[in-house]
Amino acid sequence: MDSYILCQSLVSKPKIMKKVFYAIAALAFIAGTTEVFQQLKTNAGAVQEHITTSIENGYLSYPSSCRTIAMAARLEIAKTLLPFAKEYTHSNDFKERYQKWWKAKEPNKPATLEERKANRLAEKKKSDQAADETVTQMKQQIASTTDPTIKKALQDGLKAYEEMQKQMATPEMQKSTAQMQASLEEAEKNEYLQDMDVYNREHAEWQRQQNPNYLLKQRFEKYLSTLATVDFNAKVVSGPGGRFFENHDYQTKPAEWKQIYRTGKDVNDYVKGFVQQWEKELTP
Repeated sequence: MDSYILCQSLVSKPKIMKKVFYAIAALAFIAGTTEVFQQLKTNAGAVQEHITTSIENGYLSYPSSCRTIAMAARLEIAKTLLPFAKEYTHSNDFKERYQKWWKAKEPNKPATLEERKANRLAEKKKSDQAADETVTQMKQQIASTTDPTIKKALQDGLKAYEEMQKQMATPEMQKSTAQMQASLEEAEKNEYLQDMDVYNREHAEWQRQQNPNYLLKQRFEKYLSTLATVDFNAKVVSGPGGRFFENHDYQTKPAEWKQIYRTGKDVNDYVKGFVQQWEKELTP
């Protein structure tokens, strides 16, 4: 069959033509991404890892080779990598990675009041046992030592301890101890309520993050809000120790601001439009 007959056959069958078109487009896309990966001295797996890390941790993770890419080539690379990133977030591999990361981030529920009380009583019991052991050791040392100076020091220490124990057993001290115990339990209750308030807020946020689109939207909004403040006309000057912004206020800008500035306006004009469209497509 010659090429003319083949073309006529495909045109007469729109569904086949559509599949052929998508196949050609897919092959072209794969070829383009492979070329970009080679240019960045990386591979698809490593780029996928950077994409996942960026979404999960909220900072832009990228191959170190990106820093050496000429400004003129960056736009074409962005036009290749952003569709690749978007497509990857729809894959089962990404969804499995994300769910594994999400489950590992579940906040720990605070100890209950009963558990806190049990821990406190266990610590008190441990402290009392340590004190009893110390008294036993002192009595053994008093009995075994032949040095009068050491014997007297030990006896004086033991006597002071026993007098303190008698003082603690008086009605006045028992009342004071009960008041201190009540205050301690009240403070423990307040701490528990505060911990539960923090936990409930963190757990609610964690549940929202089960859908990666929630975090994607947050990352996009952070990028867009930062982008809006970047001055691409800012001048950089050389000085002792490196290059610096002529406007000293820009030196204290966050890393994300400086990353956007270094990437360049043309690239970010494209990224902005791509991200805004992607964000519109995200479902809750």
